[in-house]
Amino acid sequence: MHDGPLHDADLCRPHALNVRLVSLALVVGLTAAAQTFPPPVERLRVSVPKSTATLTADGRLDEPGWTDAAALTPFVQVEPDQLEPAKLATTVRVLATNDGLWIGARCDDDEGTKGVQQTDLRRDFSLSRGFDWFGVVLDPLGDGRNAFGFFVTPWGSQHDVQVIDDEITETQWDTVWTAAVTRDERGYTVELMVPWKSLRTEPDRLTWGFNAARAVRRTMERTAWSAFPRNFSPFRMTYAGQLQFKEPPTTSAGLNLQLRPYGIVRFDRTGDGPIGVRPNAGGEVTWAPTPNSVIDLTGNTDFAEVDVDRRVVNLSRYSVLFPERRQFFLENAGLFSMSNPLVAPFFSRAIGLTNGQPQPLSAGGRFVYRSSERSLGAMVVHTLPTDTQRSSLFGVARYSHHLLGESRVGGMLVARHDFEGGSEASTNVVPALDALIRSGPVSVSAMVSGSVDQVHDGSAPTFGLTGSLNASVQGTWGRLSAGGAALSPGYRTRSGFISREEVLLATGSWYLDWRPAWLPSWVRTIQQYLDTSAVWSTRDGRFQEANAYYEVFWVTLQGGDRGWLYGQRTWQSLDAPFAPVPGVSFPAGQSTFDRIGIAAYSEQSRLFSAGGNVGVGKYFLADFVRAQGQVGFSPLPHIGLFLNYELNRFDGEGVRSGGVSSHLLQLEGRLGLTPKLQLIGSYQRDTAGNVGLTNARLAWEFLPLSFVYVVFTDSRSAFTVPGVPPSEQRLVVKATYTWRP
Repeated sequence: MHDGPLHDADLCRPHALNVRLVSLALVVGLTAAAQTFPPPVERLRVSVPKSTATLTADGRLDEPGWTDAAALTPFVQVEPDQLEPAKLATTVRVLATNDGLWIGARCDDDEGTKGVQQTDLRRDFSLSRGFDWFGVVLDPLGDGRNAFGFFVTPWGSQHDVQVIDDEITETQWDTVWTAAVTRDERGYTVELMVPWKSLRTEPDRLTWGFNAARAVRRTMERTAWSAFPRNFSPFRMTYAGQLQFKEPPTTSAGLNLQLRPYGIVRFDRTGDGPIGVRPNAGGEVTWAPTPNSVIDLTGNTDFAEVDVDRRVVNLSRYSVLFPERRQFFLENAGLFSMSNPLVAPFFSRAIGLTNGQPQPLSAGGRFVYRSSERSLGAMVVHTLPTDTQRSSLFGVARYSHHLLGESRVGGMLVARHDFEGGSEASTNVVPALDALIRSGPVSVSAMVSGSVDQVHDGSAPTFGLTGSLNASVQGTWGRLSAGGAALSPGYRTRSGFISREEVLLATGSWYLDWRPAWLPSWVRTIQQYLDTSAVWSTRDGRFQEANAYYEVFWVTLQGGDRGWLYGQRTWQSLDAPFAPVPGVSFPAGQSTFDRIGIAAYSEQSRLFSAGGNVGVGKYFLADFVRAQGQVGFSPLPHIGLFLNYELNRFDGEGVRSGGVSSHLLQLEGRLGLTPKLQLIGSYQRDTAGNVGLTNARLAWEFLPLSFVYVVFTDSRSAFTVPGVPPSEQRLVVKATYTWRP
């Protein structure tokens, strides 16, 4: 622990480390192309026949129409032995009908149903841990950058996702599609259908990007039809194969409409007060005037009351970014994203949510157009006033032009006007430009944005500027990146998110995946990871903080178990007192402190899984211990119990007498009769935030993307202290219906 003034050498160490990382990136970039094989010059291709046969998604592939489809095989390994033949065979067939694209897959497993693994029946399951799965990735525009993923587990759970440039991932996005699975003593069979109406393509396009992939948790094997490097994901569409249609796979005749109305009844109670009843209704309309454009309209927008944010204990000086959950804003969300570690010029949770409290949205509209050359979009939303919030009008327009390969340049204009009501009207305008330049394993991204903030009370407007630059190189050996971002005084985006104001940030990181021939057969890989950052004030240039986190030794076993040792050094310079949790407050001043730790986790797909992480050292002036643990028990995919616990213990200077401990407990239980009918219960206890949150949710997907929810939430203080708010209970009964004429 270093409590005295920081010397020049102390302040230069993080910066010097970032400079060395940039230099190393240039050297490694020259050799990385040899470490990661390039995209194929001649892609794998499959001709997709047009079938008039009647197909039913039952997971059997016994209809006569499947005999007309060519078999896509063999698969090759992505992990662990890149480009080697798959150990377990997978055969895929593809058909086109008037309604949509059909994919059938036979996934062999020499242990049959006993061999496949799945922890629960949740929708949008993790692709990286806990589940066997088969999936396909589609690039309907054929531009190598816009991907739609559809994945299915052996018990029929579904996961759909939109990905742009293999970096902007919209996991909360949902669309209409159907899947069914059957299991037997030799493995499982998948049958899925994606309607043409769920995809966007160009009117006369006959060639789509396509890949099929599979994960086997028992052997930790990932395989694919068209090979891609293990350091990339299946969404890197420059490595994908191609579907070739005999005629354009456009939607059927008609208006191409989708209606998604919802109805909801809320029963609320605060403390010992009366029960309030609040019915409501609203919905969205989607119209695709052409196969590659779509117009969405919303009225009285659905606020996703059935979802609960996970509690976090934030010990950093950065704000926490919680994900968007409202379906209207999830559609094409990636198009309106820009990469900057400090700022999101536009983030939809700024619309109608203030400190997590909803504000009614009267109406909104969005237009999106995508082609192989460009993407553009525009959105306008109006919010209604409440007792504590003014009425506001939001607008955003985005354009992105695709360059050769996987590069692009674009711009965005974001505006918000808060109408007069309790205070003067105000306007915020944020223009931004961004670019991604990618060549093989090397990527460079940049963004610059300005802001004009005007309160209409006769005062002068406030101007601000932000920008970022990041470069990375990726290979089968790992990843190396370096970058920086700056946020000037006065920069404000009232339609976006700022993680930390008025700072200059420099970052550098490297990840090493080492697989020498002398490793024992039971070890998959050994790894190292280093992440560094340094922060200065853009108002006065003063140093604020720096951090170097180093995972010295990480080992992953063949069965998926993993463990690592880590160390962390932090430099801090506080201009004002800092109180991360109640009972802990550090005065302005400078300090340097260290932490070391150990972590180990078992593979999550097993019947019983467990893991933990313990770190000890200093946190500013205090002695500090952080312990995290998790336990999972899943005797059947239909039943799952999961426990997560985090302890933060502070003692010594800056801490009240006797020490302070914060506890975060998260307990979740899942009972799934089928993937479409599930009961989920959870309890969260956060002593730092003094919150105890109980949630129970019954979810029934009675038709594709049509749900009935019954949700009970109880929020109260974790312990009684003067001034705590009263408890709140809410019962929500909600139905959403997706209809396509």
